[in-house]
Amino acid sequence: MDEGYDRFGSYSRVEVERFFHLDDEDRRLVARRRDYNRRGFAVQMVPVRHLGMFLPDPLDVPLELVEPMSEQNVSTMRNTYEAFNRADIPAVLEAFDPQIEWHEPGGGSAPQGDYHGAESVANDVFSTIPEHFDEFEARPDGFIDGSEHLVVVGVFHGKSKAGHRMQARYAHVWKMRDGKAISFNNHVEAAPWAEGWSAS
Repeated sequence: MDEGYDRFGSYSRVEVERFFHLDDEDRRLVARRRDYNRRGFAVQMVPVRHLGMFLPDPLDVPLELVEPMSEQNVSTMRNTYEAFNRADIPAVLEAFDPQIEWHEPGGGSAPQGDYHGAESVANDVFSTIPEHFDEFEARPDGFIDGSEHLVVVGVFHGKSKAGHRMQARYAHVWKMRDGKAISFNNHVEAAPWAEGWSAS
């Protein structure tokens, strides 16, 4: 076997981020593949970049070196929730595809229905929050990576204009493509959500 194939070994975090991170150009290339082989294609990019050759068997790439690639959607959305909770809406919108499809269940005065595009989400969903709440956060408890889909579970915390405290559990289902969110569904605990949005 060519000695180049034996060059996988132990890596520092800096080396992992250097060789096993997919940048925007990589993601555009991966996105041109069919849904069922995108991850496999991404895995093959690793040895080409680092060793200058393809591996006969992609499974020869150590799992611990593949995992950082699959974690990029989690990292992106973790940063997005942090931005949302500090009210940095421009940073939140950076994670969205411009044509994102967004669904809200409604309840009380909460936004309800389907919203098309990041601009609509900002103007028709996010802008309603400070109208009804003095405090509002979506605190994530866990991220479940399903490749194209990412599920985030957590709790909404809010304080309405009338002083009512809200806590409502949620499960957010995101669909990701090329490192951007292309769809979102807000599954939220109905009773406390409606009560919170009715107490302003």
